Amino acid sequence: MTDTVEKVPPNALEAEMSVLGAMLMNEAALEKATEMLVPGMFYNLSHRTIFAAVLELYAENQTVDVVAVSSRLRDMGKLDDVGGVVYLTDLVDTVSTTAHVDSWIHLIKDKACRRELLRIADQLKGAVSSSDRSEDVIEETERQLFQLTQDESQGVPTPTPQLVTRAVETLERRARGEVEGVTTGLKDLDAYARLVPRRLYILAGRPSMGKTSLALKMAWEASKEMQRPFAFFTLEMGEEDTMRRLICQQAHADMNHMESADWDAIGRAEREIGPSRIVIDDTTGLTTMQLRSRSRRYIRQYGVGLVVVDFLQLLRGTRRDYQPPHVMFTEIICDIQALANELAVPILVVSQLNRKAEERTDKKPMLADLRESGSIEQAADVVLLLYRDEYYFKNTTRKGEADIIVAKNRYGPCGTVEVLFFPEHTRFENLAVGEI
Repeated sequence: MTDTVEKVPPNALEAEMSVLGAMLMNEAALEKATEMLVPGMFYNLSHRTIFAAVLELYAENQTVDVVAVSSRLRDMGKLDDVGGVVYLTDLVDTVSTTAHVDSWIHLIKDKACRRELLRIADQLKGAVSSSDRSEDVIEETERQLFQLTQDESQGVPTPTPQLVTRAVETLERRARGEVEGVTTGLKDLDAYARLVPRRLYILAGRPSMGKTSLALKMAWEASKEMQRPFAFFTLEMGEEDTMRRLICQQAHADMNHMESADWDAIGRAEREIGPSRIVIDDTTGLTTMQLRSRSRRYIRQYGVGLVVVDFLQLLRGTRRDYQPPHVMFTEIICDIQALANELAVPILVVSQLNRKAEERTDKKPMLADLRESGSIEQAADVVLLLYRDEYYFKNTTRKGEADIIVAKNRYGPCGTVEVLFFPEHTRFENLAVGEI
C-alpha cells in the first residue's frame, strides 16, 4: 500500500519557542537573535509573526517585552492569531535560562537551511523536465546554493536606526583619518581609491602598458593586507605564466635573464606566495556564467576576498545567438557589476582601450577611449587608465615612469597618480620612495 502521509519539513519548534521567550526577557538574547535570524527562518507561522513584531520594536528602539509585543501585535490585528497574551506569557515561562540561546539560534538556522535545500531540490526536479537550457538550470541552482552559504540575513533591508548608526560610524572613521577598503599597493593611488567590497574597478590601457602586471600587484598587495586570497581569471596568459610573473615581481627578477637572478629572493617569494591559496584560473573562452559560478565556488572553498578578470574583451556573454558588440559588452559588464554586489567583494577588470589615443598628439587616454565605453563608464565605480609616456616617445624625460589616471571615481576625487615602472621586472612602485 502506498504511503500517502506527507512528511513534515525539518523544523525546531521548541527552539523557536525558546528563542522567542528569551528575546522577551533578556536584552543580550534579543540582540543575538535579531542579528542572526530573519522571520522566514521560523517554521511556525505564529512564531514568524511574533518575531516580525519584535523586529519592528527593536528597530524603533522600543522596549521589547510581553506587554509591548502584545500591543504591537494587537495593532497589527494579529494578536489572536498567534494565541494572544497567554501564548506570549507561556513563551517566557518555558525559558529557565538564556545561556543556550546560541544553540537554539543555530538549530533554527540549520532547520531553515534544510527546508530551503528541499525546496531547491523540488525546483530542480521540475527544471530538468522543462525546456530550459541545462546551463541555465545549473546556474540558477548554483546561485541558490551559494546564497545558502552566505549570511541568511542578506537581502533583508536594514532597519533605519541601525542603518543610520552604521552610516554615521563610517563618517566618524573618515573624520579620524581611517579609510575604507584595502590597499592597492600604491600609496598615492590609495588616496584616491582603495579596493572596497561590492565595487567594480576597471583598469584600462593600450597593449604593452603593463595592465596585467599592475593588476597582479594590486591583487597581491590587497591579499596580504586583508589576509585573504584572490582569484585571478586570466583569459590571455596561462596559469604558470601568470604565476611566474607574480614571483618575478616580488623577487625583482628579470624573467628574460634568469641566469643573473637573485635566487635567494626568488626563494623568499616562493615561500611567501606558496601558502597564500590564491587561485589562478586560465580557462579559455570563459563566459560570465562560468565567472559567476567559479567565483562563488572559490569564495566558498578558499575564502577569496578579491576577484580579478584579465581581460574584459576576451570574456564571453551567456547568450549563444549573435549580438552586436555594444549589446554584448553591456550584458557582460552589467553581469559583472551585479556579481560584485552579490559576492560582496571588490572586482577588478582589466580592459583594452581603442585606438583613438594613437591618433591624437596627446597620447594620454581618456574615458571615451574605452571600448564600448558607454556601458563600462556607467557600470564602473572606479575607472583607472594606465599610461606610459616612454611607450610613445623614446626620448621622453619620463623614462621608467607611468601615470595611473583616475578618470572616474564614484566615491571620491579624480586625478593622476605618478608611479615608477620597472619593465624588466614588470613591476610598479610608489614614485615618492621607490618602494613597494
